[in-house]
Amino acid sequence: MKKLTAIALAGILGITGVTTTAHVFANTNDTTVEANQVTKVEKGKFLETFQTELHQSNDLKQKRLDLKKSVINKRDQLIDLVVQAKNNKDKEALKALKAIKPSLKENASETKSIVQQLRDERKAAKTALKAGDEDQARTHINKVLELQASWNKNLEGRASILDQMIAALTK
Repeated sequence: MKKLTAIALAGILGITGVTTTAHVFANTNDTTVEANQVTKVEKGKFLETFQTELHQSNDLKQKRLDLKKSVINKRDQLIDLVVQAKNNKDKEALKALKAIKPSLKENASETKSIVQQLRDERKAAKTALKAGDEDQARTHINKVLELQASWNKNLEGRASILDQMIAALTK
């Protein structure tokens, strides 16, 4: 008798749980569709309002990607030169490399700082846009462009440091 009552109770709870869950999901789908439509309209307005800034940002990003390619190629060349110097037991070249390496670490920490500032500014711009404050958003977006430019300069600095390291190993 106890088993039969437990099974019946579990069945009733299971059926009501399924219908309640289905009802909740049915209601949230309607609001999700409306929210997506509103978001598409806001994105269209955003693109129209900040079109020149977006083009500038894309140009800076392309330049940054080219600089990253250059840095990767130089690092690859540096690996080959370090292996060659170790095989040749060229202690002077390796000491010169160690002297330059701290500046590379300093550059990396600067890059981290710039990237974190960039994230914060993007979040602030997004918050300002959601609040409808276009002037504040424009200020944050201009700051983002400045940070992207400084990131590119930082990558140029990294490339020059790697050039110094390569030069120290090729002497």
